[in-house]
Amino acid sequence: MTNALQCWSFAGLAIVMLAGCATTAQQIPLAYAPETARPSAGVHDYGMAVKAIASVMVEDLRLPRLESVFYLYPSGADYTTGLKSELRDRPDPGGREQALAIASCDRRKVLANAERLARISWPDRVRTVAHEMVHLAEFALADWRCATPHYWLMEGFAQWGAYKVTDRLGLHTYAAGAALSSRHSASFYSAGTLPPLDGLATEAEWEAAERSVGKEAVYGQSLLAVDFLIERKGLPAVLDYFARFRDSAARSDHFSAAFGEDVDAFQAEFGAHLKSIL
Repeated sequence: MTNALQCWSFAGLAIVMLAGCATTAQQIPLAYAPETARPSAGVHDYGMAVKAIASVMVEDLRLPRLESVFYLYPSGADYTTGLKSELRDRPDPGGREQALAIASCDRRKVLANAERLARISWPDRVRTVAHEMVHLAEFALADWRCATPHYWLMEGFAQWGAYKVTDRLGLHTYAAGAALSSRHSASFYSAGTLPPLDGLATEAEWEAAERSVGKEAVYGQSLLAVDFLIERKGLPAVLDYFARFRDSAARSDHFSAAFGEDVDAFQAEFGAHLKSIL
């Protein structure tokens, strides 16, 4: 056998093997299929789950259809190898192996560690995959320009969308997800250590906040911020914000244009909102 890529397909899935190395990845198309049976998401099958996720994203959340692929690596070692190959244009791609799954704008793929996903509940696995698929939809709205929006809004919307998906699929209610986010954020808010949104604009700031107060608190606050933003401005405004990155990477300008106020003004309003709910 040569070093050419060899593929075998069955049951709508594909197993890809690279000759000369041990890496294998199950490839599942992330394509929207009309009339998908949503209860199928409760069956422990990733192929059926991604179809159900795509159904909610397109039909309920009005997100764009994806022409992307879900790469499911069977082990941590395979996952690390895949990250190094697929994300070689990113700083320290192998160092991202602690993430259960990662969306790549450049590759238009979701990469996931099946071994670690198997350690969490099925609803949480579906939510994790949905989170990354929403990230791909964010990139697709901007015609795959791969500019980075405000990090808190990008991650918060992926969390918001993932919980909406699991809610619509009957796996985990959105209300329970929002309540969990509140609990994760409450103690840091009371202590005055929850980072402000304007300190979560970049990937570097986001990662520093994760090290400071933990992932749960940072993701929790961002979901609450996006929930408040959508409540006040509507989902179409959020989709418009992401779509504006087609033409430039000017985060602040896009925020003001899409929402009619700057980040500082929204942050003040959100701060008052947090005070009332935490």
